[in-house]
Amino acid sequence: MGENDEYRLRVSQTAKVRPGVFRSQVSVVYAGMLNDNTYSIVVLWSLGHNSLAYNLFFPRHQKELEIPKGKMEILSVTQDELRFKHYTI
Repeated sequence: MGENDEYRLRVSQTAKVRPGVFRSQVSVVYAGMLNDNTYSIVVLWSLGHNSLAYNLFFPRHQKELEIPKGKMEILSVTQDELRFKHYTI
C-alpha cells in the first residue's frame, strides 16, 4: 500500500503501513480502548534482524499521531474498530 491509504482495523488486527525489503518496515496493531476516553495502538518496527514493538496510549480526541517514518490521521475510534489514514513523511 502506498501513501495516504485508509485502513480499518478491528481489535488485534495488524496493518503494514510501510512495507520494507531494503528499508525499515512499520506495522500498526489496534489494541483497543482502556476506557471511554483512551485507546491504544502497538507500533511494530523492524529492519533486518532488528525489531521492536511498543504500546502507545492516546486520548480519544487526539486525531493526529506521529509514528516512525509517517503520520496517522485518526478518522474514527470505537471499542471494536480503528479507522485511520497513514501518510509517509
